[in-house]
Amino acid sequence: KRDSKTMITDSFKSSISVLWSRPADNGGAAITGYILYMKQPDDTVVNYILDSETTFKTIDDLKMGEIYRFYVVAVNSVGRSGNS
Repeated sequence: KRDSKTMITDSFKSSISVLWSRPADNGGAAITGYILYMKQPDDTVVNYILDSETTFKTIDDLKMGEIYRFYVVAVNSVGRSGNS
């Protein structure tokens, strides 16, 4: 179940800031981290492994006018959440 929101908080010519909220339900186990995925214009995917306290990431070196897609998953001892 998707219960977290991913938002773009700032965007500039070559960077973007992504913010997400912690999931309301952690499946009974503490969140140990997050993975932010970025799908690039050429369909390659870059992932950023983040700690459990991080709910914000700025991505630099983007090309203006290109489309990038982002989603976040929470990670705990049970596994990964659905995409945000």
